[in-house]
Amino acid sequence: MRAPAVSGRFYPGTRGELERTVRQLLDAVGEARPAPARAAVAPHAGYVYSGLTAAHVFARLEIPPIVVIVAPNHTGVTRAPGGASLWEAGAFRTPLGDVSVDEGFARALLESSPLVGPDHAAHAAEHAVEVELPCWRSMPSRRSTAQSCWRAAAASASRCAAGRPRPP
Repeated sequence: MRAPAVSGRFYPGTRGELERTVRQLLDAVGEARPAPARAAVAPHAGYVYSGLTAAHVFARLEIPPIVVIVAPNHTGVTRAPGGASLWEAGAFRTPLGDVSVDEGFARALLESSPLVGPDHAAHAAEHAVEVELPCWRSMPSRRSTAQSCWRAAAASASRCAAGRPRPP
């Protein structure tokens, strides 16, 4: 289980307050037409700084069955041989509930790229992936499918992993 590193600092740390904050951000977006995308770039700073911009991105995306989050490594801590640190199993804990990692996809990613390696130390104090998860989980049109859609393989790295792994 990947425990939250910045809950209560970068975003509200309680379920109720976080739900209200994300709802306000998404409501401020107004009418958005979600569409499929192969990739999206969203900010990952504290919600007070970039929450509205992130909400504009998330509100416009259809969530595919597997989501891969590639994020920077702000701490520089990495033990992964190629520098791309993967949280390969279990889940990311958030105030809104746990977000499961698709372990089969994570295995495929590890097998297909020498840049990617399991590295929990790199994730211990990193905020980039964690900050984005509550926004996705709070989107009303996706609430019923959040569990199946968030079987995510989350990679936090200063460099993007090469290759295109396919789910097993």
